Amino acid sequence: MKNRVKNFIIIFITLIVFAIILLFVSFQIRQNVAIFRAVVVEVYDKGMLVMGLKDPYGGLISLGFTDEGNIGFKQGQEIAINCDGVLIQTGPAQLGEVRDIKIIKEKSKTEIPENVLRYAFSTYENVDITISNFTNKGMSVTITDKNEHPYPIFENYIIRKKVKNEKYDSTDVGTYIESTENSTSSYIPPEQEYIWKELEKISDITKKDTFEELIYNMPNMTGDEDYKISGRKINWEPLYGALSQGEYNIILNGYNSIIINVDFTIDENGNVTYSEPEIIP
Repeated sequence: MKNRVKNFIIIFITLIVFAIILLFVSFQIRQNVAIFRAVVVEVYDKGMLVMGLKDPYGGLISLGFTDEGNIGFKQGQEIAINCDGVLIQTGPAQLGEVRDIKIIKEKSKTEIPENVLRYAFSTYENVDITISNFTNKGMSVTITDKNEHPYPIFENYIIRKKVKNEKYDSTDVGTYIESTENSTSSYIPPEQEYIWKELEKISDITKKDTFEELIYNMPNMTGDEDYKISGRKINWEPLYGALSQGEYNIILNGYNSIIINVDFTIDENGNVTYSEPEIIP
């Protein structure tokens, strides 16, 4: 009888301990579950690009499908992602362990912003830039954009000139820094002989006065409706003055838009030669 009571007590205590362990493990599992709500932006063969509902203008996440595969994902759907809550900061970001993905709404109320669609679907390879009427006082720029979501045209510019670097020392060979317990060895190169320096402005004239609209969202000249043509005629004389002989560089840029770089040279007679426009992502 005593042995039966003893065994019963042992079994009872074991069951209690086991139940406590189960509750603890269950609690830990629940603690490591996060439900992430997002909108589908683009679907790939093995994954998709989504946009977080709480941060639609910057919260882009790339994730692969779960074992269920593609259950009918498409752009604009609102989904719930069951994951461990770990966010890996890459570009775009990635989630740690994704356990399950459910489609909550076929059409989310959250619209995908134009800049996100441009990031996902547009490419600089579909943009062609033509420079014309280039003088020492200005130039015209025409942009032909074949993307469904075209890049905004540039909003401002700066002109730089190649000048002698005052810090240049022909005897300087650079500095070598030995490694330590807390750092690795490194090399600081000497100053360059020539550097690019922005021209001094001769007035505080606004960009509205220096940018004269030339072409904006006009139909394509070849008749292809997929082409979107825009441009600007730039007159920098009121801002920088007529440029003298030398080597120059003009950078056209704007918020979330293409950045165009053009190198050009003006000779002693005021003639201009320039490089092909370079698009900088």
